[in-house]
Amino acid sequence: MTERRKFTPEFKARVVLEMLTEQKSAARASREYGIKDSVLSRWKEEFIERSPTLFQQGAVSDDREGVVKIWAKVKA
Repeated sequence: MTERRKFTPEFKARVVLEMLTEQKSAARASREYGIKDSVLSRWKEEFIERSPTLFQQGAVSDDREGVVKIWAKVKA
């Protein structure tokens, strides 16, 4: 039986941001990273659902900083 691949949260966020900023389509990201479209769709959905928590009072600043760092990598 094949072991499931594990992706870091940073990698998932970077891939989703690439799709959201239209740098890559879901199909292109799927081909380049070897990840099924359904998995990418789930990551994108989860990212969008959880993004409002970044703006809540008392949210952990590390989360915000992590998103800013990932965003900077995507823009580069």
